[in-house]
Amino acid sequence: MVEVMTVIAILAILSSIAIVSYVQVQKGARDTSRQSTVSVVVEALEKYYNKNGEYPSVRSLANNYADITGAAVGTKLNINPGDLKMPQTPAGTTNPITSAATPANDYIAYIGTDTVDNSACQSNLTGGCQHFTIKYNKEVGGLVTIEGRHQ
Repeated sequence: MVEVMTVIAILAILSSIAIVSYVQVQKGARDTSRQSTVSVVVEALEKYYNKNGEYPSVRSLANNYADITGAAVGTKLNINPGDLKMPQTPAGTTNPITSAATPANDYIAYIGTDTVDNSACQSNLTGGCQHFTIKYNKEVGGLVTIEGRHQ
């Protein structure tokens, strides 16, 4: 009986270790997916800048407005709208880009700035920005900040 109890205890310990490891692997996989999505967005923003001489306005990318869907952002940045998918963004969300200063859940904060006309950068659908900052949260490692290449 003691041997059976010992074996059960060892199996319980090994199962606990396996479950913890599995959870960490899942978090790492989701973080890799987040990083990939953000990389696609950042590169699309840089290509947009190279073509237009400015970054898109916050109004033209932020999901705070009903007309700014994943399809609208995909068209604006010339990317597949499916590439905007974040692992744990709520179901039905097609555009994870927000204008919040810090992102919640699985959203990407797009912070545009312009020293000449910041009003157009923030609120004009066809306006532009001189600089941008992207922020997103990783499950392992916390907040990540990426600055645009141009200022």
